[in-house]
Amino acid sequence: PFPSGDSAETESHADLEEVSFWIGLEEALKTIRSELSKPDVLLTIALLKEAKRFVATIALENNTGMDAAEAHVGDVANFLRSYPAPMLAAARDWAKIGSAMDAVFTHLPKVRQSRFYDLDRLARLVEATTLNLRERMEGTLRESYKGNGIVLSLNYDEYEKRVRGPTQDIFVMFDASFTSFSEFFLDQGRMRRRAGEARNETPAQVLKGIKLYHQALRERLDAIYHFRTQHEKLRTVVAEVLTGERKTGPGRDDSGSSEEYSAWALKEVDEAPLSLFASVDVL
Repeated sequence: PFPSGDSAETESHADLEEVSFWIGLEEALKTIRSELSKPDVLLTIALLKEAKRFVATIALENNTGMDAAEAHVGDVANFLRSYPAPMLAAARDWAKIGSAMDAVFTHLPKVRQSRFYDLDRLARLVEATTLNLRERMEGTLRESYKGNGIVLSLNYDEYEKRVRGPTQDIFVMFDASFTSFSEFFLDQGRMRRRAGEARNETPAQVLKGIKLYHQALRERLDAIYHFRTQHEKLRTVVAEVLTGERKTGPGRDDSGSSEEYSAWALKEVDEAPLSLFASVDVL
């Protein structure tokens, strides 16, 4: 079965485990094949034949299932060997995360060259990769801004440049790539059905059942963006009102106190998120 659990925590890095499992199994079969070719094994088979112990020799020579196992595992390993899950897991900035996801969607259509990697398993691989994506994006935000920093420490312009823009670029790229992958997936389903591949669910049902783990983070970042945008609008309005009052107010010598009041009011607006989010993990 595909390496997984019953939650995001237990399913973490399932895509890496999937790759390492098949590569490891391929290496194990190569080791077994090497062992079967050793002189002592060949001598044992020859002695069994000489003693007319044909049941034992047939079991060793013909019933091990090695050929079929090697064909199946080699086919799957060839597809997964260069799957860029390790590249995504190692990404520590937005550019590298985006490049890794682009490499993922470039690699996925290569499954058409595989006889044995079925579409159900491919869907689970994509699902696991979206969890990897979410963890890397969330990890990058935490490493750079300690989570709450995207609300508490960055001014609005820096927030748009460093957080909103890069994360949206990744999400938009994912949407476009996943749309193309979905079309490919359904086409492969039709081709494999004509080839006689047995299925419990239709490709459309399998595709619909893929859980996109990064969507939860996307919704949270959208909520943060809405808050930051509304807060910036409030700050702009307050600044304009206070500036207008200073320019049009009655002519009395209280400009110093007026400016102090304006600075205090703007500071209150700027620091309002501190009291709201200082003890809350916004991610």
